[in-house]
Amino acid sequence: MTKTKSINLVLASSSRNREVLLKRLCLPFKVRHPCVDETPHTHECTEDTVKRLSEEKALAVQAKSSEIVIGSDQLGEFNGLQIGKPLTREKNITQLLSFAGKSVRFYTGLFVIRLGDSEIRRGIVTSTIKFRTLTRTEVVSYVDTEMALDSAGGFKMEGLGISLIENFSSADPTAIIGLPLILTSRFLRELST
Repeated sequence: MTKTKSINLVLASSSRNREVLLKRLCLPFKVRHPCVDETPHTHECTEDTVKRLSEEKALAVQAKSSEIVIGSDQLGEFNGLQIGKPLTREKNITQLLSFAGKSVRFYTGLFVIRLGDSEIRRGIVTSTIKFRTLTRTEVVSYVDTEMALDSAGGFKMEGLGISLIENFSSADPTAIIGLPLILTSRFLRELST
């Protein structure tokens, strides 16, 4: 990323993936872990949940007025239902088997705020993944090899999870890993000028 001036950057996240992704921009930043209840609100669509959680995470960390804070969240949607982190081995297996031969849409939200003047940028990147036809043996082998219990959808596209996929479509390939860097870069350029 082209640096226009020095910025004090904070990533409001407990996700190791987001931290690793943000390092790609070669900007110094601090990580602060937000304490946010990620339970969807009743009748809230997936896209709205992701937008709300991205904002809540950014606003939940203790930050100084001189800092720019990044919040992000991701959820999948399958058959009209929100898909989050499976959290258990059995749920992970069941979830991935239900995806076999079908498409799942993932929403990755981004909320960036420059605290000094409360200037805000927000956006969402949609990614669609078509899973290939999978057998139970393949899914169990994947789940036992690469624990992805804390990943939306229960797989890691940046790892062995790529072998489960037939097709992938997104305006930003990093969005599916957890932080849309194309959009993040644009927002940071806008807020650091």
